Amino acid sequence: MFVPLIVRATEDAPEANDVVAGWTGFAVFVGLILAVVVIAFFLVRSLRKADKAEDEGLYDHKPTRGATATGTGGSTSSTGSTVEPTEKSD
Repeated sequence: MFVPLIVRATEDAPEANDVVAGWTGFAVFVGLILAVVVIAFFLVRSLRKADKAEDEGLYDHKPTRGATATGTGGSTSSTGSTVEPTEKSD
């Protein structure tokens, strides 16, 4: 039942040399590369702006629970928030 359909589909297949990506595939590939470069450029630019604003003191950093003025209440994570020390339970 399905065998004639499969045989007919394999007979109508194009030759290996006829199937190529061509200039359209190349253009899509270059377009994707350019999109990644543009996104990365604007990401770096906005991160630099945020770092500069933080250095200028534009962000209001309020101490969180357990933090003191000297910063000995807990360790600071990479996001700038205070991480409370955990107590070991026996």
